[in-house]
Amino acid sequence: MNETLGESLSAFLDGELPRAEYALLLRQIHADARLQEALNRYAVMGECLRGETVQVSRGFAARVQ
Repeated sequence: MNETLGESLSAFLDGELPRAEYALLLRQIHADARLQEALNRYAVMGECLRGETVQVSRGFAARVQ
């Protein structure tokens, strides 16, 4: 995943992604399992940073490097 796509995922989760890019990103996420996983990781990171309770799958910590 490139830096621009990571920034788009972050903006998407923050509700700051420009409307013109929203549908395109949703199509990319739908078609790419790696993007789905990245979106999930970004969401978990955001929840942690906000101090929210986070539910993660078994073995999550071992997969984070």
